[in-house]
Amino acid sequence: MSLRARREHLFVERAEAALSALPDERRAALARAVAALEVKVRAARALLDADCPDEAAAAAREAAARCDDALAIARRDADEPFEETVARWGARGLPVLWRDAPEPHRGLARADAAARAFAWARLDPAGRAARRRWRMAGMGALVAGSCALAAAALRPETRTLAEASATFADSDECDAARVMDGDRKTEWLLPDREGGWIELRFPRPRAVRSVELWNAHNRQYNDRATQRWRVELYRDTRLVGSAEGAFVAPPGERRAAVAVQGSEVTRVRVSVLAHHGFGGGLAEVIVR
Repeated sequence: MSLRARREHLFVERAEAALSALPDERRAALARAVAALEVKVRAARALLDADCPDEAAAAAREAAARCDDALAIARRDADEPFEETVARWGARGLPVLWRDAPEPHRGLARADAAARAFAWARLDPAGRAARRRWRMAGMGALVAGSCALAAAALRPETRTLAEASATFADSDECDAARVMDGDRKTEWLLPDREGGWIELRFPRPRAVRSVELWNAHNRQYNDRATQRWRVELYRDTRLVGSAEGAFVAPPGERRAAVAVQGSEVTRVRVSVLAHHGFGGGLAEVIVR
């Protein structure tokens, strides 16, 4: 289960627990508000997909208003401030494609998060019971997975790991692991207008003959990419090799073969010194 999926699971679990004591009349009112909210969310998404930004913005504002209606009903009996929780989850779960969108579009993510959390209120009693059983099963799997991770942490690492100084929007869609997945369509992206670095850490020291870099370009948008970069090879804390270079702006050549060598290398760091467009990033880092 991805980090984002775990966040969503725990958030919805808390929402359902807090709302489980709602009286039938209040639950029915919330169900009507959520139904109206879902209609507005679907309309706004359809208008976004159809490239109608003005109409999508208007629909997103209506979705935000319906979100406020649902929150007002929910928090009358809830123990936690749902509006803050929804806003926090929605902000962390924003799709990468909305990073530069105006506020109405970002508000749509908040409304969508509320619709997911409060969809429980629209189920009949049997459906709510089934949903709770499903959630409990999911929580059991989450706990089992956490125990497995703890056990794995006690064993020596056998894989190359990727770690970055930062990731755009803390999104799983553009995290450090993207540079090792063998897919040049996925990318690690830095936050807007920030420098940073990404490291590959080996399970045991190894020889490095060269490093191949593939630049990011943010899919079809071609609006963010690394410009100047530096590759450094380390043996623990000791620098044993380095090289610098630069990429042209997208959609230019994305590949750079870096002639840098070292023995007993434990980690390779690639630093983004300057960027094109909104920010830097890399699609692949291949160590040979």
